Amino acid sequence: MRASLRSWCEANHIDYLDMWEPLRGNGGLLVDGLHPTPEGHRELYRHLRAVSC
Repeated sequence: MRASLRSWCEANHIDYLDMWEPLRGNGGLLVDGLHPTPEGHRELYRHLRAVSC
């Protein structure tokens, strides 16, 4: 799914931001396997700050 979305964005000249990377491999950052915990949200924020600089 991620590769498909990345390809579609590239073909349509839309920026793609992979928000899975900061959560990958750390199930403790997800409440139910999909929605981030408060710490998961902090990791996502850190990731956004890092890639926006």
